[in-house]
Amino acid sequence: MKKFLSLLLALTMVLSLVVVPARADEKAPEVGGDLSITVPSSITKGDRAVQFTLTGTPTLANVENATDEQWTYIWNIGSSFTGEAGAGATTNGLTAAAATTTAGTTVSCTVRVTYKVDGVQKSVERPVTSASFQIADAILDSDISSVSFKGRGYSYASNTAAVLYDEAEANALKDAKNWGVNAVGVTVDTVNVSGSSVTLNLKKGDLTKSITVTASKLTAPSITANPATNAKTGTKVTFTLNATTSDNTRITWTYKADKVAEAPFFPTKGSAANTYEWMLPDSLETKTYTITCSLSESGAANTAVSKSVGISVSKDTNKFNYNPNVAATRGSTVTLSLSFTDGSGKKVDNALTNVDWKITSGTGASLGTKAVSDDGKTASNTLTIPSNASSSYTVAAKFTVDKKDYVATYTVTVKSLTAAISPIQNNTAVTLYGYNYGYNYGYNYGYGTTNNLVALAQTALSTARIDATVSYVTLDTIAGSRTNCYIQQTSSTSGYYTYAITGTSIGTASFTGTVYTNKGNYPITFTATVTPISTTYEAQYPEPVASYGNTYKYYVQVPAGASYYYVVGTPNQSTTPTDFTQSGKTVYYATTQSASLYALTDANFVNGQCTLWIVTKNSTDNKLYYGQLTVYQKNYNINYNGVAGETVQFKHADFTNFMNEIAQARGDSSKNNNYNNTYVTFNDVTFSMPSSAQGTLYYNGVAMSNSSYSGSFNSRTQITNLDAITFVPNAKTSAKSITLSFTLHATKYANGRVVSNNLNYPGSVVISIVREDIKYTVAPGDSISFTSSDFQNFLRTQSGINYNHNVDYVTFDQSAVNSLNEGVLYNGYSGFSAVKATDKFYYTTTNSYTQNALSDVTFRASTYAKAGTTVYVPFTIYARYGTSSAATRQVTGTVAIKIAQTMNFADVKPTDYFYNPVKWALNKNITKGTSATTFSPYKTCTRAEIVTFLWRDAGSPMPTTSRHPFTDVSYSMGSDFYNAILWANQNGITAGTTTTTFSPNKTCTRAEIVTFLWRYAKKPVGYGSNNPFTDVNKTDHAPYYDAILWAVSKGITTGSTTTTFSPNGTCTRGEAVTFLYRFEGGK
Repeated sequence: MKKFLSLLLALTMVLSLVVVPARADEKAPEVGGDLSITVPSSITKGDRAVQFTLTGTPTLANVENATDEQWTYIWNIGSSFTGEAGAGATTNGLTAAAATTTAGTTVSCTVRVTYKVDGVQKSVERPVTSASFQIADAILDSDISSVSFKGRGYSYASNTAAVLYDEAEANALKDAKNWGVNAVGVTVDTVNVSGSSVTLNLKKGDLTKSITVTASKLTAPSITANPATNAKTGTKVTFTLNATTSDNTRITWTYKADKVAEAPFFPTKGSAANTYEWMLPDSLETKTYTITCSLSESGAANTAVSKSVGISVSKDTNKFNYNPNVAATRGSTVTLSLSFTDGSGKKVDNALTNVDWKITSGTGASLGTKAVSDDGKTASNTLTIPSNASSSYTVAAKFTVDKKDYVATYTVTVKSLTAAISPIQNNTAVTLYGYNYGYNYGYNYGYGTTNNLVALAQTALSTARIDATVSYVTLDTIAGSRTNCYIQQTSSTSGYYTYAITGTSIGTASFTGTVYTNKGNYPITFTATVTPISTTYEAQYPEPVASYGNTYKYYVQVPAGASYYYVVGTPNQSTTPTDFTQSGKTVYYATTQSASLYALTDANFVNGQCTLWIVTKNSTDNKLYYGQLTVYQKNYNINYNGVAGETVQFKHADFTNFMNEIAQARGDSSKNNNYNNTYVTFNDVTFSMPSSAQGTLYYNGVAMSNSSYSGSFNSRTQITNLDAITFVPNAKTSAKSITLSFTLHATKYANGRVVSNNLNYPGSVVISIVREDIKYTVAPGDSISFTSSDFQNFLRTQSGINYNHNVDYVTFDQSAVNSLNEGVLYNGYSGFSAVKATDKFYYTTTNSYTQNALSDVTFRASTYAKAGTTVYVPFTIYARYGTSSAATRQVTGTVAIKIAQTMNFADVKPTDYFYNPVKWALNKNITKGTSATTFSPYKTCTRAEIVTFLWRDAGSPMPTTSRHPFTDVSYSMGSDFYNAILWANQNGITAGTTTTTFSPNKTCTRAEIVTFLWRYAKKPVGYGSNNPFTDVNKTDHAPYYDAILWAVSKGITTGSTTTTFSPNGTCTRGEAVTFLYRFEGGK
């Protein structure tokens, strides 16, 4: 048995070696055969019956015992051919639709065979692609959609086009440049004209084609009119026009007559072919009119062809009148009438006997019996309006006289009788009188009684144009006849009814009734505005509740005595709201859950308060009341004042106070902070980084940044001493305030133990910003004139402004300046005339009589002005660009005028020639005294002092480079001297005493200072014709000759005597500020 099993296993292994290799050699079924696609030898775009053939005999390979073979051919002809390829080995005839590019194109055929093996259906396919071939280009008729002549397009269809030309264009037919075709890349090469047949020889590269179009000369039309005689104004004339036209043909119509100038008119296309209809206007007179129809081709030489026809017109002198707008009420009957006479006011026989009256819109109304007045001039009919009438009806009355239709169209507007009683307060009963109260006693004062329904109904009838007198009024008391109110009848004596109305809901109440009159009864609807009762509310002072981020909410409590409230209008609305309804509004009930109450945010408060209009429901009488509620804001912002570009110092104590107030508001700390209660202690503060537009935050002099290096100050830096924090607002900020966000971290204690060491209190530092763009200093009771160049210099520092911009004029707003305690801005040229916001002050005046000069603006400080304060005057500069005549840019800024101590130098007297210059220099911060009581006007000035004076007068600009050319000038001399000398050198004011030295401590001569001034003024020329000084000549004093003569002519100096200047004489401090003062005044 074991031997048998061993033999069987060996046999199995042998058989497996034989079978497996045979399966590995088995091939998948496929379409076999030597297959390819035969392509025509040449194909041209537009060729029809193009055929492709699959050559070779396809076979089913690698399949045994296959039956039911079915062969199909699926062709892919791409976008180059159109037509159905079919399913055979050879395609149907195809059309070559497009030329090929250099790369050529191909077609492909997928050969598919379906077959069965052992009854199971299977399929296999094989794609065959042709070799690449070309389709030659050609110009086809189908490529051309239109032909153009002289720019006018004509449709090209059925291989031709019909072109029209006028007489002046006949010769142009032969010129190819006047022709075109709407086909890509195709142009008209030459033209052959034979009679009306025009052959256009087309060209597209090397391709050519000829097409033939018909060109017809525009000829005058034939025209007839119907009627041509006795055509009455207001009737229609039909013109029949026979002419050859195109889509480009313009048809114009005119009329004229004796003593009537030719005028255009615009008939409409008639329903019949080639007809035009004109409704003769009533303005035409009884005359024979010549009607002219002109034809021209659009864009042609404007040589129009025309034809005229005459028509005789009779003016319709008949008079036809009626009132088209009629008012009516439900349940009433109105009379509609019209009148018709001849021109002399006489009746027209039989004109109105057959007036056709019809209701053309509206339902339920009915016409009465038509009538004609005895004199035959008036026709009328009545229209009865049902009680359930439509809102309006249209009635037409038509009749015909002398073949002319006359139609009167009436619009009858149905008005319900309505009346409004006086506003009523909710839940308060008001008496209404349904009769003329007091009439029975001989007094007709019921019409003056408040809410007398008879008086209101009588007014409603008059408004509806119903001539009737009211007897009495009844009201409907059923529930469905009223809204937002309750009606109760209080007296039921026949004809003498009284009612009580109670408004139940805020809004509009309405109720219906019946008006009894001598002409019948009319339904009426009364309305009343139901209002809450006016009251006052006590102000609220809600504690701020932290919301998200650094914001707070302020919840409005339900006022005392009220069960709920809702808000109407918008926060801080000054006018009384008109809508007190509850619809769409949230009702807030008394609750201990603050989040369920109306919440205000910081943005709702203006100057710390917000007013709300609210409606409350009284918990005692259930009536609704309304009024204004004032809510005052409580915030914990840390507030500082600052000047743009100047340092703001923070205080540590302000942040600990903030912490304590927030902790108490949030319940983290009790108010007495004793050991047995909760309290908090300060840990540190982190700041959010301000934007560059806001400014820069500093910690111990290190600017805040995003740097994470050791020693840097960033948003993660934990500040434990806030006295080390300063902030410098951006010097160019236009913001009124800057808010800096911070988070204060604290530790909470309860009963002496730490409860939490990571309390976070978000807060804000709010810095109120003022700008000091242009600065002046003035003493109390004294005056300071503004300097024009200060405004030009400020303009040039603004974003988007360059040296092509110049000040045109400036306006000032001194509305916030207190004239008594601060001072006043006035126009110095016109006397003490206060500057108004509308006054314009020009940098350069062109007419001194009509224009104010900027240099005349003066600020006079009040004698009560307090030294050490600053007055701020906003201004707006209107700047011109280049040589433009009008201002194109506006720049705003602020003049800051510092109130300084009165000048009290013992060595400067009011009689001294340098008194005003010294005062001016002090106010401009150009120089200070040599001590608190002396100015030392006769002390000589050094070269360094003189250029420093000039530098400060220019606004202390920073040099554009830090490289100093002079070896004898160092920063240790002082930053003002250092920067001033470097600035003067860069601006060509001084080149030094040598190329490497400036000699800052050398005494400045008179010649040097006027030369510095002359160069500071950009070396003006044209002042060298008059030299009054004997000690100055052009040969010996060439470096400063022009400067001295310029200074004399500008009044900056008059010399040391009338004939000498003393150029080498020393310059004193008094002389220096005087020269500079006169220089600025001269500008």
